[in-house]
Amino acid sequence: MSTIDNYEQLIEELADLKTRLAESEETLRAIHSGEVDAILVSTAQGNQVYTLQGADQPYRLLVEEMQQGAVTIASDGTILYCNRRFAEILGYSSDHLISRPIDQYIVSSECEKFHAFLQTASSHRGIDHEFNCQTQTNQVIPVYITANLLRLEQTQVICLIFTDLRQRKRAEQQAIDLGIERQRTKLLSDFVRDTSHDLKTPITIILSTLSNIERIQEEERRREKLHQVENYVLYLNRVVEQLQQMAVLDSIRELPLHMSSINDVIMDAVQYVAKKADDKRITISMELESKRQFVQFDVDTFFSAVTELIENAIRFVPQGGQIQVRSTLVNDRQLILEVADHGSGIDPDDLPHVFERFFKADEARRLTGGAGLGLSMVKRIVELHHGSIEVESIPGMETIFRISLPITGSDDKITSKS
Repeated sequence: MSTIDNYEQLIEELADLKTRLAESEETLRAIHSGEVDAILVSTAQGNQVYTLQGADQPYRLLVEEMQQGAVTIASDGTILYCNRRFAEILGYSSDHLISRPIDQYIVSSECEKFHAFLQTASSHRGIDHEFNCQTQTNQVIPVYITANLLRLEQTQVICLIFTDLRQRKRAEQQAIDLGIERQRTKLLSDFVRDTSHDLKTPITIILSTLSNIERIQEEERRREKLHQVENYVLYLNRVVEQLQQMAVLDSIRELPLHMSSINDVIMDAVQYVAKKADDKRITISMELESKRQFVQFDVDTFFSAVTELIENAIRFVPQGGQIQVRSTLVNDRQLILEVADHGSGIDPDDLPHVFERFFKADEARRLTGGAGLGLSMVKRIVELHHGSIEVESIPGMETIFRISLPITGSDDKITSKS
């Protein structure tokens, strides 16, 4: 071999060594900077992969083992990475999920809102919202998603954290069910307490009066006692009727509402209670809205509500008193109906409780009215019309019950909120 050939060979080997040295330096630099997760080494047994454990290894393990689903997506919504927990939530393998669109696993009705959520996450740091995911078995799972924008050297990705809300929702529902059960227990307790008073007292009086009536010699006094017994029987009948009516109203979840004249119902209610008002020489005046009196309501139940409010006013207005029934339109969106009286008024301590079931103010504990369900029934009827009711009172001067009804445009069925 000539000296020239040896020289050229040395030159080639030197160039090869320089290239390999440059590659090694680049590899070392990549490892040092954290750009390399593993090294592929060719051996006699084939290619072997050696993972590198660096300072960020604990954080990667944390993400992989955390109880929340972790996902990184590209700007177009493609899943770049997901941890084990996210795959478990959806019921897929991680390999199946990677490279697929993230919105594919959001329920279709919320996709538009989810896209807006991602758009906001692309321009802001830190955003969160509740969504519903759809699993492989078409189960809908509520999740709480937190999104953060992560900017890299040449691109940016969005990091999403998914928190499964199923356990929390179950706990919330259990708390709601427990609250409902407690309320039912309280209502039953109140029912037993109040109805025992409302029923036992008049029954005792009736039995006592009937047992002694034969001993009364004077005919006029006998008639007086019989009239007293009759009043107690009528009272018991009112109590039973109220209990039945309240049970019916509780069972109703929607009312068929139709366009009708509310003025006609108000005038019918005033006419219905006219005799009771005349017996106490009470004047009932009406100032009714004429611009728009046709609204959506159920005639029978609303007639009962208006009648109960007027009869309630008659019970507490003194002889020769006055009651006003007024209606007015507010912004073409609400009809306000008021029943105002100049009677004994309501004590400020009692005012927050007047719509509670079985509630009676002390001065009303006498055997007038019923089981303390009248105003509760009115409130329930108003709720079935998607309206509201409130009361204002100045003791010894004035009491105003105010109903607000929404105005809708056509016949419809409105579902109760309860």
